[in-house]
Amino acid sequence: MSSSRTRRSTSKRKEEVLLVKSSHSQQKKIKKGPVKDELKENFVDMKAEMESDVSDFGAKQDLLKFKEKPSKPSQRGLKKYVDRMSKALMSAESVVKVTPERSFSVAFHPGNSRLLAATGDKWGKLGIWDVESEESSESDGVVCYCPHSRPICGLEFPVFATHSVYTCSYDGSLRHGDLYKEVFDEVYSLPGVLRNFSFTSPNTMLVSQNTGRVALVDTRTASTSAEHTYELADQSLRTVSVHPTQKDYFCTAGVGGVVCVWDLRKVSVKKSKAIVTLEHSGKTLNSAYFSPNLQLICD
Repeated sequence: MSSSRTRRSTSKRKEEVLLVKSSHSQQKKIKKGPVKDELKENFVDMKAEMESDVSDFGAKQDLLKFKEKPSKPSQRGLKKYVDRMSKALMSAESVVKVTPERSFSVAFHPGNSRLLAATGDKWGKLGIWDVESEESSESDGVVCYCPHSRPICGLEFPVFATHSVYTCSYDGSLRHGDLYKEVFDEVYSLPGVLRNFSFTSPNTMLVSQNTGRVALVDTRTASTSAEHTYELADQSLRTVSVHPTQKDYFCTAGVGGVVCVWDLRKVSVKKSKAIVTLEHSGKTLNSAYFSPNLQLICD
């Protein structure tokens, strides 16, 4: 392992917190400041709400299992959705600057009590926006952290830990953010570029790399190294996505325009064989994900 890999420090250092102010008539300004108490209270409320709905991750997965084959969306339903979206309007009051630079990733908090959106920008800033905050709020309901030094390309609020957020970056690190403590701990790192990640359980995840490898990471270990690393492609990967209900299956996509479906029980450290290979366009695929209704979506 490279000497650049470090162990997580037991004395956790709080990252610098930036509060992003927004003005529709003036240039956006950034200044230091604390996280708003009401935003932290929202996380507490949503955690209690979601814990009452889902006692553990296993129970959540049981609810996701389909007893019959998923039905295809009807043309009538699709037309209705398109009609609704075509009537949507956007005003200046509904636009807020969440991060200083352009966004590389977006995620929504899974809670139902309030709408919280997050985005990661070009220089490692993570902005969280309370969309339903009061218009008179000085910060527009936005807080901004700096957990990375390069673009944040992967971002997720896990359903099994609603006070947490996970991020990965071009700087080669994957971090876990505790939104109560406002601390970001390094979970996994390597001297390269990480693309995205997908959970196989509340404590394990698959992480895609620009080398064509996928790493199996256990968040419970003190080491920032992977448990296993699998060589799955000759070219750079852009995404990895774990099946919503059958966690042993996952798909990958990237340079080359091929989507591959794998069985985690059959992959090895050296070259492995995909159980399904789907030729797409011959060009780079930006993403391939399993949707909640078990369909495979490519971009």
